[in-house]
Amino acid sequence: MQRQMDRDELAYFYHCVGRAIWHMQYVEQTLGQMLLIMGRDIKPNSLDPEEAESMLLSVQKKTLGAIINEVVKKSLLPADIENRLEKFNSERRWLVHKSVIENADDLYNTHKRADVFKRIDAFTNEAILLNKDLLVPLEMHIVSIGLNPAELAEKAEQELRALKGFA
Repeated sequence: MQRQMDRDELAYFYHCVGRAIWHMQYVEQTLGQMLLIMGRDIKPNSLDPEEAESMLLSVQKKTLGAIINEVVKKSLLPADIENRLEKFNSERRWLVHKSVIENADDLYNTHKRADVFKRIDAFTNEAILLNKDLLVPLEMHIVSIGLNPAELAEKAEQELRALKGFA
């Protein structure tokens, strides 16, 4: 059925797009950390915090596609996750660069609009799952170089509490 989105559908649409991009950036951030931690021969505690932060920022300035290419080139992940990342990046290109060009008219059709919403939701769900799956090899590497993930998690939790004002 052809019709314009109502107010609730429009709010849901913008919410979905924002949520998708936010979760995409979590994947991007995890991959950047992975590239720095696993992709370079840096020994634990060999950098001062400012130097480590600077190196991380330089990695995270890269596009998601560039980071994925570097992670794949260095063979940091199993092939199945690499394949998922390639598909994820393709869907990211659609969402960020092509969704308006390819699917704007679909938002005026009830069934096609639902398909667009499902595609965005699927992208978000894959971002959430990918991020969790990326943390497994990252944690394995952290353990292999002699660091304690529980200690790192506690430090991260303390930083989060401070951000929330509960320090």
